[in-house]
Amino acid sequence: MTYDRVHHSSWHSARNSQRPMYPKRLYNLDVSRGLAALSVVVWHWQHFFFSRERLADTFQRDSQPLYSILSPFYEHGGHFAVSFFFILSGFVFFWLYHDKIATNRCSLYQFWVYRFARLYPLHFATLLLTILLQGYFHFLNGHFFVYGFNDGYHLLLQLFFVSSWGFENGDSFNGPIWSVSIEVGLYAMFFAFAWLRGNVWLKLISTLATALVMLKFGIELRWASAVLAFFMGGLTFKTLDIYLRSKFRSHDRTILALTLALWCIIFLSGDAAHAIFSKYIYLLVLYPPTIASLVLAEIHRPEALKKVSWIGDITYSTYLLHFPLQLVFVLGVSAFGLKSEIFSQANTFLLYFAALVVLSLASFHWFERPVQSLLRQKLLKPRRERH
Repeated sequence: MTYDRVHHSSWHSARNSQRPMYPKRLYNLDVSRGLAALSVVVWHWQHFFFSRERLADTFQRDSQPLYSILSPFYEHGGHFAVSFFFILSGFVFFWLYHDKIATNRCSLYQFWVYRFARLYPLHFATLLLTILLQGYFHFLNGHFFVYGFNDGYHLLLQLFFVSSWGFENGDSFNGPIWSVSIEVGLYAMFFAFAWLRGNVWLKLISTLATALVMLKFGIELRWASAVLAFFMGGLTFKTLDIYLRSKFRSHDRTILALTLALWCIIFLSGDAAHAIFSKYIYLLVLYPPTIASLVLAEIHRPEALKKVSWIGDITYSTYLLHFPLQLVFVLGVSAFGLKSEIFSQANTFLLYFAALVVLSLASFHWFERPVQSLLRQKLLKPRRERH
């Protein structure tokens, strides 16, 4: 789940002349990633119907606001969006980093600084915010909101970004961070993958096969599905890279049409499609051509989504701020003596999303981006000066 803008920065120099020319920034991928983050937020609306850290027995999914319009997101948004995050992240990292690492143009230290500066500041800030809000919620109610493992041990796991590495008893504090924690582990795997010598196709196939075997036997399902998705993203990039360099490239419209047709079939099939297509089939069959089609569409119509690129910019903010904001809303409803049925109303839903978008934009422009730039400047400057 990469949260950088999907573009070449000054550090990511252009590819060599033998590579196909990609647009400077892939706005289509940015916006699709942002929409996926918002779909997770819709999926997590069910948090408002929790009772003592579990869904209330009386909860009915169709009682959620605007259900007739948003039912696909309420029913399946979380699972399928996270898989999309991981596969998109794999595609972007193979695009921007693989060759640089493989040819020693990107050191482990540089790679770590770029990831740390982008991910950790907001993680740390929202962790502190969640601690305060969960503490107050526990003071008022005698239990935590949704995520219950909020002790010193799990705080330590959170601080070191390993809250979903198998050491935990369950999700804790700002629970959605679990996928980012796994993403950090994927970064380490990816760097080793790119740095080690060997045929990239053989390494990809071996990694994917290992993940599929783990899934088959139910071993570390979160990790196995994440590894499968991330390196499927890598496979998608390598395949598209070959296609774009081909002298016989002439099937862009066919790929776009087939991808659109596949989406239409699944969408129109409704629940029947979800009974047939597991999230792993989505990951293996639907998402790779979708990402390829988005890139091809960007090549044909560059910057078509530039005006709404802010949706992609706030992906990480949206993802990490939405649970603390839920706590604020729950505490606010309690403070004003309102009934929990308010969370079934469309007005509450729209107010929450408006507040989330405003906060996320503020976070991106006034906190994440300045802190990221400062950290990269400070942490990379000594290394540059020595050279």
